[in-house]
Amino acid sequence: MISKQKEKQQLRFACGALLCSLVCVHHASAQTITKPLNSYRVGDEITRLRVPYVEPGSKGENCIWEYDGSVSNAKECKLTVSTENGAIICLENHNLYHYSIKGDSLVSNGFENRTTRLDYLSGQPVLKYPFAYGDSIGGYYCGKGVYSDRLALFVWGKSYTVADGKGVLVNGNDTLRNIVRTHQHIEFRRKTPVVSQSGGINLYDSEDSIKAAMDSISAGMSEDRYRWYMAGYRYPVMESVSYSRITADGTEPYSSMTYMFLPDEQKATLQPDRENEHVREALASNGGGNTGENQADNFPVDLSDIEAGADGKSISFSYNLSESGSVSFCVYDSNSRLISSVSHGSQPEGTYTEHLTLKCAPNGSVMLHTIVNGQSKIVKVKM
Repeated sequence: MISKQKEKQQLRFACGALLCSLVCVHHASAQTITKPLNSYRVGDEITRLRVPYVEPGSKGENCIWEYDGSVSNAKECKLTVSTENGAIICLENHNLYHYSIKGDSLVSNGFENRTTRLDYLSGQPVLKYPFAYGDSIGGYYCGKGVYSDRLALFVWGKSYTVADGKGVLVNGNDTLRNIVRTHQHIEFRRKTPVVSQSGGINLYDSEDSIKAAMDSISAGMSEDRYRWYMAGYRYPVMESVSYSRITADGTEPYSSMTYMFLPDEQKATLQPDRENEHVREALASNGGGNTGENQADNFPVDLSDIEAGADGKSISFSYNLSESGSVSFCVYDSNSRLISSVSHGSQPEGTYTEHLTLKCAPNGSVMLHTIVNGQSKIVKVKM
């Protein structure tokens, strides 16, 4: 009895260690957002795909996020980076977004389009450099502007960004490793009096005055923006954004979207990026490559006949092992919790069957993680 319990504990530890090895290679460089590697570059033209909203999923360490890889309803969105008077200007969808670097932080200074211009007094905090898992930045901000040359625009808000997760992103049949995710939450209140009647409104950028202004206005807006950064690539490979209205009764979601800018597109469309090329080369030379794409064709296990049990508490499948070695299978639910695992010692080449009993009946789908001789692959299984 003791030996069996010990064996189970060792197996759980092995699966956890194997997953950690998958997502935590080169922790210092792979999981840190820095100014040389991730800041906007003047001259970059970014073409992202806008796809149906992808839920942010779990947070914490050793996360497994997923995107089905579908681009059937995708729409191209272009973002161009330029500079003006030392500021960073991003043009997207006829909107000009103004940013600047203040010390070690990236701040938003406002935006403008055909009808609206808004300038922040002290800047809205977005990110700081370096930024690793567990780091955060936040603060209060206020701004003023004009809408349609007729209405004055006054804004009071708060912004908070935290690096709340790290792990892997399963993109269709590919697995993107060395991912750190940030979550930025913004809330703001506004007043829009006619310009001729706006003289009595004063803006003070102290935290107390902004809090007082926000407390005095019940209606407002909020934004949640999740960005998935991948080691060796300058811009987020995925970004999910949702907007909500704030009322006296709570929040009401009204718009959401996701943008994809995957590794192949970044390499193919951006100007040369030697800093990130060096990171990719270092990861590859140490066996910590970022994607499963190169390994997919040579992966020594071929899964087939994957079936979920009628009660949703088991998975059965066959697999062909093309080279001898130790084989492990781990199953994770949508919250990245380990719900089943098995490990086999050295096995000769051949065809095998496997039946895994799950600790619980998960909702939706699970991730089946296969590890063979240090190589790994993740597939999504619908339950």
